Amino acid sequence: MAKLSKQSSSLDRDGLLQEAGFDVPRLKAVAARHQRDIDQRLAANKALAKALGLQGTPAIVIGGQLIEGAPTLATLRQMLVRPAQAP
Repeated sequence: MAKLSKQSSSLDRDGLLQEAGFDVPRLKAVAARHQRDIDQRLAANKALAKALGLQGTPAIVIGGQLIEGAPTLATLRQMLVRPAQAP
C-alpha cells in the first residue's frame, strides 16, 4: 500500500484513495453496480441498531452479546472463542 504524504490531509476522498493505491474509477464502478445491495444492507444495519437501542459507534454483537464502545483485543478474542465452543 502506498504511503500517504503530508499533503493528503488537504486532498479529497478520491485523491486519498488514489494515493493509497486504489483504482478509483474501478472502485466507483463496482460500488455503482452494487449500490442497491449496499443501500439495503445499510438500512438493515440501521434498523438493527435502532432495535438494539444503539446510539453510537463502535458497537459489536458477537454470539448475541452486545459490546458498546471499543473492546480490547483480548475481549474480542475471548468473545470469538466462546461462540465457537458452544454446544
